[in-house]
Amino acid sequence: MRRVASTIFRCLACQCALLALLAGAAQAAPQELYAKSDTARVHYVNQGSGPEAVVFIHGWGCDLTFWQAQTAALSQERRVLALDLLGFGKSDAPGVEYTQDLLAKSLAAVLDAAGVQRAVLVAHSMGLSVAKRYIDTHPDRVAGLFIVDGAYVNLPKDEAQVQVFREMLAKPETGTPKGWRHFVAGFVGPMLTPSTSIQAREKILSAMQGAPIHVAKSSMLHFMEPGGWSSATATVPVRAVYAAGPSEGRDVRGYLSTVFPGMAYEEWDNTGHFIMFDQSERLSAAIALFAAQVLQ
Repeated sequence: MRRVASTIFRCLACQCALLALLAGAAQAAPQELYAKSDTARVHYVNQGSGPEAVVFIHGWGCDLTFWQAQTAALSQERRVLALDLLGFGKSDAPGVEYTQDLLAKSLAAVLDAAGVQRAVLVAHSMGLSVAKRYIDTHPDRVAGLFIVDGAYVNLPKDEAQVQVFREMLAKPETGTPKGWRHFVAGFVGPMLTPSTSIQAREKILSAMQGAPIHVAKSSMLHFMEPGGWSSATATVPVRAVYAAGPSEGRDVRGYLSTVFPGMAYEEWDNTGHFIMFDQSERLSAAIALFAAQVLQ
């Protein structure tokens, strides 16, 4: 009887050890890796394996760490990647023109290096423009697009506003570190709300003020160029979540529906532009549900 009990105990102990090992693997730190886009290195993190992945694309001036809460949540069930677009975060920042096509090329380099055959792209702010260009050239490799308060330029309707912004970027003082920090603070301020925590505010400003000035200026100027949104419409499944206040009166749904037919669209209260911080758990759950629907 003792022998049987001892055997049962050992089996239970082995099972407990295996479960602990699996739990530890699920919580393992992301792999930090680099892909090559031409001669430049593009930094990304990876959790999990397989030909399908949820891929997070940050916005202007940001980096992959903005998605930490979402990658941690989704990596329990799926393969997850997040990248620093060329010029941002830990990626190389060569002295080139940062066109939206170039940034999309850095996304393509990461997906190729990681062996991702089908991706759910999650795009914030300017990341939407990058994702759109990738979808235009690789429609068969995108299972769906989740838009998180995506930025776009509706020309010629927005031409006057765009011109004002171009003139602000062209001012000599924005080329100095002090002037650039001041410019970014004024640019980011209206995107934050009382629901944005102090920690999130500090992180957002620190990252965006610390982005290389030549990269930030060039990528923004090219983002505002005409033509990027008039190309072929995307036919992949799309869900869009926008902050309710800033979207008021802009008819975001109406315009984006011309670019993404069949898009599921909603606006959330109590959040600013940085929904990944203001509504972290809700956003993670929404992305997980969308990924489950399109990756079947």
